[in-house]
Amino acid sequence: MHACRNDYRELNDKIALIATSGFRAISLACQLGNTRNTPKIILIDNSKNVYKFWYAFREFTRNHPSKELFFENLPSFLKSNTHLCRQINLSDIYNVGLRTVQYPNQDITAYFNEMIKEYSYEHVRNIINHTTLIKQSWFDTATLAKIKNILNYLNINKIYVYPSNILSMTWNPLDRYLLLDNIKELSPVLSIHTDFCDVHEMPEKVSLYTNQCPTHIENSIFSNMICKQKDPKNFIQVTFTVSSVGKNSKTFELLVNVTKAQYEYYTKQVSSSSSESESPSTSAKRGI
Repeated sequence: MHACRNDYRELNDKIALIATSGFRAISLACQLGNTRNTPKIILIDNSKNVYKFWYAFREFTRNHPSKELFFENLPSFLKSNTHLCRQINLSDIYNVGLRTVQYPNQDITAYFNEMIKEYSYEHVRNIINHTTLIKQSWFDTATLAKIKNILNYLNINKIYVYPSNILSMTWNPLDRYLLLDNIKELSPVLSIHTDFCDVHEMPEKVSLYTNQCPTHIENSIFSNMICKQKDPKNFIQVTFTVSSVGKNSKTFELLVNVTKAQYEYYTKQVSSSSSESESPSTSAKRGI
C-alpha cells in the first residue's frame, strides 16, 4: 500500500489536502507538503463518528504541547474513544488478505512515532491543529465548489485529493462519475485513490492520478485488480452514457466491468427511472 510520492511533493508553497476518514491524511500531508508552510488538511466525511473522533483528537493534540505528553496519554485517549474508532492488527489483515501487499503500520502509537521521528512533533501537531472538519458528502457538488473558492481566496493553488476507496466502494457508475467530476473541478495536481477487494474486503492497491478526467480514472482504476481470486467470468462489461449538468454540459460513455449482482442493481435503477419518464443519463443530478 506504499507509493512513492516524492515526485509530487511541493517544496516551497502551501498545499491543501482534501481527504477523508483515517489518519493516513496526516502522513500524506507530511509527505506532499513542506515545513515552511503548514499543509492544510480539509477532511470531508459524512460519518458522525468520524467527525466526532477527529474533533476529539484535534482537541487532544492541542492540549498536549510536547511529544512526551502526547505519547503518555495517547493510549488512554484511544481507549476512551473505542466507540468511535478501532485498531486493526496487521496479523489479522494478512490472515485474510494478500501477503504480497505491504500495508502501513496499523498500530496507532507506532504509526505516529515513525511519522514524528521523520517530520517532528511540532510539524505533525501543527497539521492536526489546523485541520478543518466538514461533515458532508464528497458527492455534494456545492460543498466542494465552496472549498475550491475558499482555497482560491487563501491563494492555495496546490491541491491534493485523497478520497481513499470511496470511488471503489461506489456501485452506481452515475454516482462514480459525479464524484470524479466533483474532484476534477477542484483542479488537483494529484488525486490518490485506493481500490477495494470484494474477496478480502480491504484495499490492496494505491493509484495516483495527475489526469483527473473521470473516464480516464474510471476505466483504469478497475482494470487491473491485484486479487487473483477474482474470476473474470463473474463480470459483465457494460457501457453507460453519462451527462454532466450545466451550461458546459458534456456526454461521456463509460465502459466498465461490473459484477452480475451490480448489473442487476443497475437494471433495477434504470427500470425505476424509466417508469418516471427519465432516461438513465438525465437521472444523474449534481449535488447528490
